[in-house]
Formats: sequence, structure tokens, C-alpha cells
Amino acid sequence: MCKRAPATVAGGMRLGRDAIILTQTDTTRSIGFLSQSLNEGRYNVENPIISYCRQGSLMEVDTTVQTMASIDHYLTTIKELSPFNDFLFGEKFVLFHEKSIGTQIYIWNLDNWSLDYSSEWKTINKDKSSSDVGDIRIPFRNIRPREGQVYREVLLDYSLCSYLEVFLLDQQIKIFLQGSLVTTIAQVTFGGVIFTNHFLLKNRVNKVIKDQEELTYLAKEALKAQKLIKKIYAEGSD
Repeated sequence: MCKRAPATVAGGMRLGRDAIILTQTDTTRSIGFLSQSLNEGRYNVENPIISYCRQGSLMEVDTTVQTMASIDHYLTTIKELSPFNDFLFGEKFVLFHEKSIGTQIYIWNLDNWSLDYSSEWKTINKDKSSSDVGDIRIPFRNIRPREGQVYREVLLDYSLCSYLEVFLLDQQIKIFLQGSLVTTIAQVTFGGVIFTNHFLLKNRVNKVIKDQEELTYLAKEALKAQKLIKKIYAEGSD
């Protein structure tokens, strides 16, 4: 429980009101439920999380961090407000079988966009060899002119794949979107800090602006010093 927590589904691109997050390591597993439907009109925001730990070859609920009563309550809440049940949870956790570590995110109750926008969920066709990638898009229905660009007409306004390409900085993390691997954009490392091309470009622009401001300040100070010297000479000649 928390008071006035930040939006449960937030980011550069909001897709829906509710989400299930499944995570797993070699020894632990968790189910997280982020739901605007559950917290509608509430002052105290509730985000159910169910923890599991490995006992032998099985993952069992971890009663060292929560009681069975809270586990049953959270499971009932999740099943009532989501498409998930025991069978579907089992089916999704089987996907971790090959590599026991990972995270899966499922979103539903998608946002209703205005008549000018639509949502497109693109899944790659595994039967065909193609350079296409899976994506979730929210395009503007009408073509809009964009000044100062090579292509003056741009159909696509929001792309989750493009957002994740910038978001994905850790090369060890693999994100699959609608069945295809998200690849990161080119990056440069300075002193152990990773920068994307977008950041570097912005940083260069900011540096130019800062240098110009500093030169302007120095010029003003030099002008003040010049006036002061003239004043001193004038007083000395008198």
C-alpha cells in the first residue's frame, strides 16, 4: 500500500490501464499487478505482488515475506480483474523454461485514443524471413506535414519499439516485443557512462549554448573592466 503513488502504468508511451508483470530468477519468481482499474478513485493505491521461492524442483509461494491470507487475497483480486487464471499463469511461466531468468509484461484494457489516432499491434510472421520487427504503434490517422525534415509527411507518431531502442542501454538485457528482439541504437561510452546518439547530440547543442553564454558573460565583464580603467585614467588626469 502507498499513498498517492505515481501512475501505475507510465512512461513515454502509455498503452493501457492494467498490466501483469511476471519475473523469474533461478531461485525466485514474482507476479506483479499494476492496475488503474483496481485503484480507480482510491486514496491508498494497492499494487498486489506475490512472491515465490524455489523449494527443490518447484516454485512455492514465499510465506516468509507475506502471509497466505494476503497471497489468497492478491490472487483473487488479480483473477477477478485480469484475463489470468492458474492455467494461464502456468503457461506463461513455462516460457521461462529455456532460460530461467527474465521478465514478461502483459497489458490489457488498452487506452481509447481520439478519433485521430489508432493502435496497431504488429507481430512478426515467423514463417517468413523478413526484416520486419514486431511493434506496438499509435499512429496519427491523417498525414501531417513536418517542417525541416527530409520526409515532410510522417505517418507514425508513437512506436514502442523506437522508444525501447533508446531506453535499452544495458547490452546484457534482451527485450522481445511482439515476438522480435529489440535492438539498441548506437551508443558511446565515456568514463563508464553510456550515452545514446540522441543524448550526445543534445549534449553538443547544450555545450554550444553554454559556451556562447560564457563568451557573452566574459565580453560583458571585459567591457565593464574597460569602462572602469577609462574612469580611473580620467580621474587621475584631473
